Amino acid sequence: AKCNFYSSFNALYCRIGNRLDTNVIIHLLSTVALPMLTYGIESLKLNKSTLNIFKNTFNRALYKIFKVSDANCMNECKNMFGIRSVTDLYKIKMKRFNENLKYVT
Repeated sequence: AKCNFYSSFNALYCRIGNRLDTNVIIHLLSTVALPMLTYGIESLKLNKSTLNIFKNTFNRALYKIFKVSDANCMNECKNMFGIRSVTDLYKIKMKRFNENLKYVT
């Protein structure tokens, strides 16, 4: 999942770089690369360390886009652009997955 995410993000970022508005870059990241990282994640029971690996993978891409090196600045950028953390996405996907499982059985 990490390799697919990085190859997808790097292909995307090499082509567009900073030529587009940051909102557009974030949208493309969320719709093209992030699904590569989170595909099927809801069917797994991830422990905290594995979830941190996914979170750090996504954050590295955001550090590159925003060109910041401080975690506090990164959190402000994420709040400003309305970007959810991978941990939050995992919780949302798990909740939906469990709800859908109830209807199957």
